[in-house]
Amino acid sequence: MQSISGLPMQKRNNFRKSTKDRKAEDAKIDAFASNQLRCIREESGLTQVELAGLLILSPVQYWKYESAQTSLKIGRLHAMAKILKVSPLVFFPDDVQDRALLTNVDSQMVTLGEHVKSVQRIATEVRKTCRKGIGNGKGNAKRV
Repeated sequence: MQSISGLPMQKRNNFRKSTKDRKAEDAKIDAFASNQLRCIREESGLTQVELAGLLILSPVQYWKYESAQTSLKIGRLHAMAKILKVSPLVFFPDDVQDRALLTNVDSQMVTLGEHVKSVQRIATEVRKTCRKGIGNGKGNAKRV
């Protein structure tokens, strides 16, 4: 059976379930981040009004972040982490941190692989140059 969207009803219903699950997971992360924000703020000895001032927010807007009434946007979260002198990852539960760290490791491995390939290309060029220098009778090039 086709729906108006063109997707079979079964797939469309599965999508709705995953959207509900995603929203529930987002709400848990928001609640965790808000709780972490409150704890870190209290540990640093700042009041809500003081931290709101440092972030150039109204105290009411800051309260909404800390009470999970409003989701933290990435830029705001980064600013808060910077002011509180903590990693932005502290605002995420461990399972989300693990995924972020794995993504970071994957990207570093790709970068490392690119560097290795560059070094290999340079080494190959140096060897070719050295061989040409030895073979032309000059004798001043050393083999690597």
